[in-house]
Amino acid sequence: MIQQEGQELDSVIAQEHAVVYVEWLKEIPGTPTHTGDRAKSSDMIRGFADQYETSPEFHVAFGTPEAARFAANALRLYVRGLDHSSTDGLRG
Repeated sequence: MIQQEGQELDSVIAQEHAVVYVEWLKEIPGTPTHTGDRAKSSDMIRGFADQYETSPEFHVAFGTPEAARFAANALRLYVRGLDHSSTDGLRG
């Protein structure tokens, strides 16, 4: 786990994981990321992050509550960058 390797939320590897996650969401028809809706995509990703951080089922999936929290916060940081960027990272 990248969190256990001492990575920071803004590290290249943590943000690459966030990019892979968002790219995966783009492939799912019916999601805002698939259609390129930036505002709804940001809201949806933040909602997933909230679930990862608060749901014990996701804690198990990520291995520990701390790992789930790290993944959630890395996604939140990535989305903040999208919200403030001039290019659309949700289209591709």
